[in-house]
Amino acid sequence: MKARTCGLVLAVGCLGIAACSVAPPFGDGHRPMVAGVKDCQGNGPCVINVDAFCTDNASLPCVIIVTDSVVQLKPKTGTKLIEWVIGTPAAGFVFDNTSGNKGITIDSAVFDCPVQQDLKWHCKYNKADPTSAEQFKYVVRLKGARSVLPLDPWVVTN
Repeated sequence: MKARTCGLVLAVGCLGIAACSVAPPFGDGHRPMVAGVKDCQGNGPCVINVDAFCTDNASLPCVIIVTDSVVQLKPKTGTKLIEWVIGTPAAGFVFDNTSGNKGITIDSAVFDCPVQQDLKWHCKYNKADPTSAEQFKYVVRLKGARSVLPLDPWVVTN
């Protein structure tokens, strides 16, 4: 009798946990990124492709996808300019520069990210003497016909 009761309690508990743990649509719920590192070398701008993905369910927000989740700048020997480009303009998303938003913001005073065009945005690393490796979280914001969640990948300097 005890074993039967314990088995029933265990079964009900497992069903309850399974019912509450429905997998979100995009891994952690809303932030799919390609798990790569963009190694920016050379003198031209470091180009990062940006896109949005939307499910067929219009009640769910769309998500931003970038080609690489980490941008690695080498400001001592190479480029100091990062350029984000929306890869599929026909999808109807543009960089959000309304209501005090900026399409790209980097949480640091060492990047200059002026308001840009709808489909391109750039930021320039302005530190005069990059002596040590640093990490900067940045935010990508898009707008379009459907709501889209911001994305917050990284820029690393060395």
